[in-house]
Amino acid sequence: MSSLAEPGCACVVRVLTVSLLLMLGLCSCSGKAIDLGRDPEILWWTDHETGDLSDWHRGANSSWLAYGGTLAVDTQQARSGRYSLDAQALAAPKGTTSAAMLLRTGDLPQAAYYSAWFYLPTSATSFDYWLIFKFRSRTPDPNPVDVELWDIDLTSQGSELELRVFHHASTADGGIGSEIAPATPLAVPRDRWFQVEAYLRAAPDDTGELVIWQDGNVLYDIHGPSAPSAYLQWSVGSAAESLGKGVARAFVDDAAISLRELGPDTPPFWRGE
Repeated sequence: MSSLAEPGCACVVRVLTVSLLLMLGLCSCSGKAIDLGRDPEILWWTDHETGDLSDWHRGANSSWLAYGGTLAVDTQQARSGRYSLDAQALAAPKGTTSAAMLLRTGDLPQAAYYSAWFYLPTSATSFDYWLIFKFRSRTPDPNPVDVELWDIDLTSQGSELELRVFHHASTADGGIGSEIAPATPLAVPRDRWFQVEAYLRAAPDDTGELVIWQDGNVLYDIHGPSAPSAYLQWSVGSAAESLGKGVARAFVDDAAISLRELGPDTPPFWRGE
């Protein structure tokens, strides 16, 4: 398990809860449910078992909805308990983004692990990009400006989807950025839950880091400038540009911000009844 100081190393460089009850066991291959509210290293988490989006909206947080995108909590799919987030982006004209993303902002730590589980029930057809996991930052004081930072996208590779990182120019000058291919690509599974976890240390110098795992497998291990300042904004959901037809739909569950790596073997979250 990686530590905050040393999760890995390598070098690389789009615009765009209450008090919890004792946990009960779940029928899940991930093992017995755990009470993350009692773990001081878990800074924030949600299993959506409130039946709404209130966990996401605690604090200075918001959502990004564009061109018919929808966010809902329902019971169609859930990794744990009964509920998960259902994020849907719709077909849109060329160059138009349909978005349904939830954001955590404000007092995020300079260095932390960000984890969420995803379930893709169907395949979107053609798209310029399909975003499910994102970091933004802002330029330093005295006149901070929000900037795009790191996107984790789904890209079409023949009949399969794979994760890709898009690194925006981390300034406010409208720079475009570049896509980075993983050293060892992995197919993104359909019709089953998979975990995306990222360690990000936001820094404008060589102390910056970004490590990304898919189901515990390292896809990216990037050292060097990672953000123009320590301010971070994290979002998950579904956003697609130029989606040809259909729906870019992603279910999301068991999301967390922590001071330690969680990994795919962490038991499912559940607050019990």
